Amino acid sequence: MVVWNSMIAGYAMCGNLHDAVKVFEENINKVSEMNADTYIGLQRACTKQVALEQGRSFQKTSDYWDQFDKPEVGAAIMEMYSKCGGEPGEISAVFDKLPKDKVRSWDALIRAHANQGDMQEALRVFEQMQADGVKPDAATFASVLNVCSMMSDVTHGRHIHEQVKSAGFESDSIVAKALIDMYSKFRNFTDARAVLEKLSSKQLALDAMMAGLAEYGHPADALQFYEELKVSGDELTNIVYVSALKSCSRMSSLEEGRKIHEDAKGRNVVNDPYVSSALIDMYSKCGSLDDAFKVFNSGKCSLATYNAMLRAYVQYGHFEETLKLFQNMQHDGLNPNEASVLAVLNALTTSGDLGDCKRLHAYVIERDLEASAALGRAFITRYANLAGIEEAQVHYETLPLRDVTTWNTWLAILADKDYRAALKGLEEMVKEVKPVPGTFSNLLNSCRDKDLVGESLEVLKLMNDVHNLKPNAEHYALFADTVERAGRLNDAEGLLKDLPVPANFDNWAAFLSDFKSHLSANSCFGHECASDFKWVSDVYANDELRMDAFKYYVLPKAVEAWKNPGSVVVESEPEMTLMRGTELTEKIEKHKVLFKDGRRVVRRSPTSDKAKEEALCGHCERLAISFGILNTGPGTTIRVSKNLRVCADCHTVTKLMSKIEKRDIIIRDSYRIHHFNKSGECSCNDFY
Repeated sequence: MVVWNSMIAGYAMCGNLHDAVKVFEENINKVSEMNADTYIGLQRACTKQVALEQGRSFQKTSDYWDQFDKPEVGAAIMEMYSKCGGEPGEISAVFDKLPKDKVRSWDALIRAHANQGDMQEALRVFEQMQADGVKPDAATFASVLNVCSMMSDVTHGRHIHEQVKSAGFESDSIVAKALIDMYSKFRNFTDARAVLEKLSSKQLALDAMMAGLAEYGHPADALQFYEELKVSGDELTNIVYVSALKSCSRMSSLEEGRKIHEDAKGRNVVNDPYVSSALIDMYSKCGSLDDAFKVFNSGKCSLATYNAMLRAYVQYGHFEETLKLFQNMQHDGLNPNEASVLAVLNALTTSGDLGDCKRLHAYVIERDLEASAALGRAFITRYANLAGIEEAQVHYETLPLRDVTTWNTWLAILADKDYRAALKGLEEMVKEVKPVPGTFSNLLNSCRDKDLVGESLEVLKLMNDVHNLKPNAEHYALFADTVERAGRLNDAEGLLKDLPVPANFDNWAAFLSDFKSHLSANSCFGHECASDFKWVSDVYANDELRMDAFKYYVLPKAVEAWKNPGSVVVESEPEMTLMRGTELTEKIEKHKVLFKDGRRVVRRSPTSDKAKEEALCGHCERLAISFGILNTGPGTTIRVSKNLRVCADCHTVTKLMSKIEKRDIIIRDSYRIHHFNKSGECSCNDFY
């Protein structure tokens, strides 16, 4: 029995459900009764592969074998339901069969609700277990503290901390780690330090403190803590080194990174795969790809180091090297995981090739990786960017798991196209999962981009009145931005009179962007990129603010601001040949009639001149579209990827080009996707 269960557990860890089931079926023929470990292993295998129906089937089997007197079996089943998209009622039904006097049963229910994103219900269960006379243990407190962290609920977190003190668990290493994690996410490192200082056994807490400083604090403070650990005599684990190197990456401090590299060599941890991968990340983010490659080649290659090197190549735009390295890792006997695929997918998205994206998706399905929720979300986002929302929807509807995070991703995609479509998506979402505060941030972002003040207020009221979720400062900030952009800032207070405003939300101006309706000469200093100065100059280009426009046009030249040159990629068939220069010129000249005085259809500021008009005609996306039109058959969709945001003139002209040429044109810029249909309409509804 022990051997069979070990095999099932091993297959479960690797996500190999097929072989785990095979062992189970063979085992059924050999013994008359399974034990708890058998069913726990099977449920974990189902969880790993997001196999909801198979998990339901095994639950019936465990009912048959009468294993529900063991909370650990019920915990595994509830985890499966919570992570595989099961109904809340199914989780409750499992809990109802478990012994209520066992803290493990309650802890499993709390974690199940947290997995489903229902933090309020998780806290309610925690209160109910105490009301029923069940005392929380260390694991329960750690779970609830993590819930408070995910909710960013400082008040509740402090309340749970007081309960931890009363119960005598503050010195427990697991609880202390959860407390430090929570306070770090709140950016309250004073209280996190206070928890650390009270511990006698500090290793786990030291790792948590270092990781918290690196992730949520100032990187200089994290490096200072690293120096303190070096002289304290405490063991420096791989987590400490990884966190210190991450801090160097955030600071872009190559010199500090080299010092930590030498320290790692001296303490003989440099060959740890996680330390090596952190070194590769640090060197690549600090501008030294050569050093990153040296680290990669110096030690034994692992999945972690391969993934780090893949990310480095993507960061530097070395897409061919990315694909070659992806092939090499498989030749070396390493099976790519979701991190590997995500890196390659980023490379393919940047290159703008839809065909390669589809081939990678086929690879994921072939290698049985489609159960990854992160990959599912990444692929539907890429399909939306490269092919449009219709293509993304086809793949979204086939995802094996549509949890709250996946739904939020889908709503963000819908909201980018149309607010009403996102609102309809929300109606569908509530049939499957409960919305969370982040869900409504996507809707508010859509309203902000389109200056929809009434709809933005509707979202806040929907959140508060229908879904019983209190808007937080982030939601009100998005609303304030929307109101400001629409020039209705003075109406904000009256609009919000029926909504609960956070106590710390007392300064609307702190949340305002520098937009045309409230722009002043003193409010825009600090822009460091020439494109920002140019944008401000365009906003000022009217008769009243002509001198300010001149100031912002001249200023970047004075400070020698750098401008990122525009570049595009147009997706093409392999047999496409390069056009002759004269052909491209003729096509551009044909479309330049749109700019002639008397037939001008593009927006133009009073500061425009002939030189600017000629420059607009040569914007890279227009050249790419003309290239595509000349080299593809009538009616073929043109897909273009651009590294900068599309300007107003190019947006207007592309609408006309799509209508004149009777083609769909899809442009993916640095801000959003624009799908121009044959009628000359854009999916962004002219909010760009």
